[in-house]
Amino acid sequence: MNLAHKLKKIGVPHTYRSAKRHLGLAVLGRRPFSGLNLEDLIAAIDREKFDRMRQRYGVVRAGHDWPKYLELEKWMRINLRRVQDLGLDYGFRKRILDIGSGTGYFLHICRFLGHDVVGLDIDILPMYREMMQLLGLKRVVWEIEPFRPLPDLGRPFDLITCFMICFNGHKSEAVWGTAEWRFFLDDLESHLRPSGRIQLGFNRENDGQYFDENLRRFFTERGAVIDSRRVVPGTLFFALPGLRADGATFIDEAVSRGAVAVVTEKMPALPPAKVTLAMSAFTAAARSCAVLIGEFAGTTITWISSVRRAIGVT
Repeated sequence: MNLAHKLKKIGVPHTYRSAKRHLGLAVLGRRPFSGLNLEDLIAAIDREKFDRMRQRYGVVRAGHDWPKYLELEKWMRINLRRVQDLGLDYGFRKRILDIGSGTGYFLHICRFLGHDVVGLDIDILPMYREMMQLLGLKRVVWEIEPFRPLPDLGRPFDLITCFMICFNGHKSEAVWGTAEWRFFLDDLESHLRPSGRIQLGFNRENDGQYFDENLRRFFTERGAVIDSRRVVPGTLFFALPGLRADGATFIDEAVSRGAVAVVTEKMPALPPAKVTLAMSAFTAAARSCAVLIGEFAGTTITWISSVRRAIGVT
């Protein structure tokens, strides 16, 4: 893997990324994200069968329980954003594995764009099974367990995603530590192409953090960098130094994307206007990352990984 190229892609200006996207669309014929809309994606679903499913499983107030995924427009919109963030709306056709595929909305959009997709999940909730069948998506039934390798999934993947992870002993006394994550990530990498990527989305644990200091250090040692591409309006941006890149380099871009506050060790030469800048030693800032990000940006934190090397954090 060309690590310098990967890091360069993280830091390119918005205008360059936009030009690159449109050039890729023209050359490769990929459908542009701006041309995708909820109506097209929802229209591709058999509405009569979906309505019958909603009658069987829908509840008045789903809250955080699984029937919430019957809010089709909301979750299609969320997964559209995931597709855009990962750059899957342009470029070459990719082979994608989504672990914990759930209702399959993310894979539905990816396949709509021409990608080769596979889901992997446990088979406990009938609604998930029926939705995957309704969408015509391939799903491998498998339970992720500590120190247990994945089954044979055929050809290697260009991208492996795990959104809103719960298989890591989430909110239990057996939550995964560095040993479990090292085995899991090493195993995932064996299913990737040489230039493949892994994206993991974490949920907060009972202590309000996404992972402890030991796990933070472990991920950082695997090459953690700050990825300003995923900053959205109203969020907090941690401009912290990684092993191969310094998040301070991306402060201006993060602010242009709507960050309302920045935590950094280095004050920029020209501090951005109307944005709170908090100076903090790296250790202290990193230690408080999980709690603060939870306050500013919701309940998940995302790491983007490439084979054996680069991991990004938003």
